[in-house]
Parts: sequence; structure tokens; C-alpha cells
Amino acid sequence: MSCDSSFFFSDSNLEEKCQLANSLCAQNQIFINYYSIIYCQLNGHWAFFIAIAILVVLIIFRFMSTLVMLYLTPAIEFITDKLNISQSLSAVTLLALANGAGDVVTAIVATETLDGISYNIGSLYGAGFFVATLVVSITIINSQTYIVMKSYFIWRDILFYIFATIVVIIYGIIGELSLIDSSFLLIIYFILIIVVIFQDKFSSKSKKQFDELLIDNPLDPNETQESEQIQQQSQNLHLDSINNQQSCADKSFCVVDVPFRFILKYSIPPSTQVNKYILIFTIFPSLSFIYFVLGSNNYDPYAYLYISSISMILAIIIYTSYPQGNDLPNYYLYIQIYITIVSLVWIYCLSGILIDTLTFFGMLTNLSNSYLGMTIIAMGNALPDGIVTMTLAKQGYAVMGITGAYFGQIFGLLVGLGISLIKTNLKTGASVKFDLFNQDLMQQNLIMIIIIFSTLFVLIITFFYGILKKYHFARDLSVLLILIYVLVLSSITIIAIYEAV
Repeated sequence: MSCDSSFFFSDSNLEEKCQLANSLCAQNQIFINYYSIIYCQLNGHWAFFIAIAILVVLIIFRFMSTLVMLYLTPAIEFITDKLNISQSLSAVTLLALANGAGDVVTAIVATETLDGISYNIGSLYGAGFFVATLVVSITIINSQTYIVMKSYFIWRDILFYIFATIVVIIYGIIGELSLIDSSFLLIIYFILIIVVIFQDKFSSKSKKQFDELLIDNPLDPNETQESEQIQQQSQNLHLDSINNQQSCADKSFCVVDVPFRFILKYSIPPSTQVNKYILIFTIFPSLSFIYFVLGSNNYDPYAYLYISSISMILAIIIYTSYPQGNDLPNYYLYIQIYITIVSLVWIYCLSGILIDTLTFFGMLTNLSNSYLGMTIIAMGNALPDGIVTMTLAKQGYAVMGITGAYFGQIFGLLVGLGISLIKTNLKTGASVKFDLFNQDLMQQNLIMIIIIFSTLFVLIITFFYGILKKYHFARDLSVLLILIYVLVLSSITIIAIYEAV
């Protein structure tokens, strides 16, 4: 017997399906065994699940977006300012984490599934393709000013993205990734950080010389000023857009936002305007949540007594040491670090439920994991960044938005895929199979191949377009990118449906 659509749509009795759901199919689920729910509790009424699955996916993306924008991003912004990290360095580290946290955590969680690498390649390259085509094109259209990109965006960011994609293709040709191969993806990102640090150190001199060599006409001084303010303005606009939605003028998600905010309020310490009583009140729920998600499957009830003791001690320390008025305590930085940790645990939990839902949905529809990853997961993870990028364009900060969106995708690819593969290497003690160009698996891998090479093609087009146009992004580029996106999405959808049928 196998856990696939052929068995579940067979004439086998419910008892036999229920046994398979609780045994073999349980390996495909991380947090929620949908197989068991449908065939053991709901007597096989799977059609009702389709509507529920769509609703669950939408709610998870909304929940994750609210979490990132209201808790993770402000916490990381505070850490960046407190540690006095330069704007450029923070863009490729902490702020990249805020933008790419969903992609990274989803990739790590996906390694728990049997076909995790298909999810990862599909979701990471799907998100990158979505940003590099649709988000960039709409940003160009919505921009209130003429877009002149930075020279380092073309020569550093896009080139690193192209190089990383070529490395992934080479691994696909080799057919497997050892621990060293997986680690090399992280090394590429560390090299990018080193390049940024080097540019930061010699920015005033080297950037000027670099631009003079690459472009005949100097960049607009206003653009240079924009670069200096890039992170602070980006975060302010990002948070302003969220605050505007708190009034529920946008009624579409107001109903589900209320319970989201309530749950988050009492499971994560507040990231802004911290009241010591709310902070004290959230210690036990947040610590309990971390243990519940990351703890062993055999939960020890006595563990919550230990958590209660730790919470009491921390509560006394905070109550007696928290300053009066608007002053912040000396340990406020550690509070923000803790908020970041709890936020990432929440994203881990939500990503696991999302993958459980899509895995079962894929079994019912017989759609490939790579297709589900590059459409539903990819668009869901990239959409918040896309909305912020397009909002920045309307405010006149298109360069800032595009640069930030690209960095988020580079971070997701190199760090997310790298960590997830290392995790699999260490867990199995063997190389990860990645027979991308195996003749026998060509039809199965066709969607992955298309999305990888489509992303590479778009990056190369953007690279040469930026050079030929002297870093000016015009509307003819947006038209071309939209056409590529529609063509590729239509092609892989037809292929996925054909394979499913």
C-alpha cells in the first residue's frame, strides 16, 4: 500500500484507509495529520476539506504577515539601531531576516516531509520569480518618479543571485548535495556580507570611483540621499501601512485579524510601547508556546511547572527593575531578541501547518509538490514583500523597495535552502538526492527545471537591461517581465494539470 491518491480514491473500506492514515501517511505530516482527520473522524468526506484547505492557507498567510509586520520587523529594527549596524549591512542580515523569515522557516520545516526538496525549490524559486517579474514590473508602473537603480544592485545583488542559481543548477547536474555542498550555499551568503562590509568601509571613495567607471552620467544626488535613509524610511512606511489597516477600513480581513491580534498579544511580548504589566503577563504563555512547539512529542506536564517557576522569577525581576515613565530598561535589547525568537517559533508552527495542508491537498488533487510550492507557498510568502515594495513605489521609494525585495529572496534562497539541506544531511548522515536532470525523472522534475531556468533568464535580462539602459528601469521592462510571468505560469499550470490527470 502507498499513501497516494490512487489508494484514497479506491474502493477500499474506511477502516483500511484510516489505518494507513495513522501509520504510513503520518510520515507526511508535521503538526496536523489531515489524513487521519478525514478518514478516521470525518468518514472520508474529503470534498469538504478542499474548501477548508483554501481557507486555512489564506488564514495562515494573513496570520504570518501580521506577525512579521507587527512583531518581528519592529524587533529587528530596534536590534539594528541598538547595535549600531550600518544600513547596508543590516539590509543583508537582520532586515533580510525580517523579509525572508517566512521563506527560510518554511524551507527548514519542509525538510520534515518526504519530498521536501521539491517544496523548497518550488517555493524559493517561485517566490524569487514572482518578485523578479510581477513585483518589479508593478513597482515600475506604480513609481511616481523615474527609477534609476544603484550600480551595486546590478553588479552585486543580481550577480550574486545569478551565481547562486548557477550553483544550484550544477548541483542538479551532479545529482546530489553533500554536507559540504549544502554549506557552500551559506558560504556564498557570507561572502555577500563580506562584500557589503568592504563596500561600507570604503563607501565614500570606492563607490564614487566604481560608478564613474561603469556609468557616464552620475547618479541623482537625491538617490544617494535616499540610500542613506533606506532602512529607516522603509520600516516607517511598512509600519504606517499596518497602522492604517488597524482601523479596519479594509473590511476583507478585519474579522480574522481581530483573533490574530488577540492571540499574538498574549503569546508574544509587545515589540513597541512596552508596558511592564503586559510584558510580565506574556512571559508564561510565550515560554509555554516555545516548549509546546519545539519540545518532544511526549510532553511532560512537570515541564510547565518549571516554566511557571522561571516565569515567576523573570516577572519579579522585570517588576522591580523596570523604570518609571517612558524610559527603557537596560535589558530592553534582550526583550527584543526574545520577541524575535518567539516570532520565528510562531512562523515555524504556521509553516508546518501550511505544509501539512498543502501535502494533503496535493495528494487529493495529484498536483506535484514543486507546483504547489512555486504557486501557493511562493506567492503567499512573497506577497507581503510585494505589497510593501509597491507601497514604497507609490511613495517615491521604488529603488528602496526593489532592492529590499531582491535581498529578501537572495537571503531565502541561500540561507533557507542551505540550512534545510544541512539539516537533512545531518539527520540522514548522507547526501541529499537532487537528480534534477535525470532522464528517468525528467517529466517529474520538469516544473522545477522550468522555474529555475525562468528565474535565471529573468535575472540575466534584468542584468543586461540595467547595464544597457545605464541603470534606468523603464516601463518597457515591466511589460516584458509581465509577459514572461504570464507565459511561465500558464505553462507550468498546464503541465501540472496534465500530470495530475
